[in-house]
Amino acid sequence: MDCIGYMTMEQKFPAVNTRRRYDSSGRRERARQTRGQIIDAARELYLTGGYAATTVAAIAAAARVSAETIYKGFGGKPGLVRAIVERGLAGEGPEPAEQRSDHIRATRARPPQDPRRLGRLHYRDRPPGRPDPHPGP
Repeated sequence: MDCIGYMTMEQKFPAVNTRRRYDSSGRRERARQTRGQIIDAARELYLTGGYAATTVAAIAAAARVSAETIYKGFGGKPGLVRAIVERGLAGEGPEPAEQRSDHIRATRARPPQDPRRLGRLHYRDRPPGRPDPHPGP
């Protein structure tokens, strides 16, 4: 029996490169900016309206993101407070907070004498109308 030759439908292609070239730097930068907007909005709303009165929905609206974005990224209001504190401790620039603190301590002429003065400094950013919890002389 003679076999009639036929062509296969299978074509020969060069090997496919399985490593995908993808640069996600733009996406990472947008995510960093969005996170910063959320933290800024939360800080501002906490300072003006207080922690208890500020809702995640209000923070989301101020930051122009969904509430789900905040819950996924921070877990809720306590996570936002942690992020605000961490950002405050990290500060601006490449110098860690510990080194900045040591430098300030070393260059400061003398510490404040009245410990109540520290409380007034701490509450300098409180919203208008809130009493100073540490009234001093």
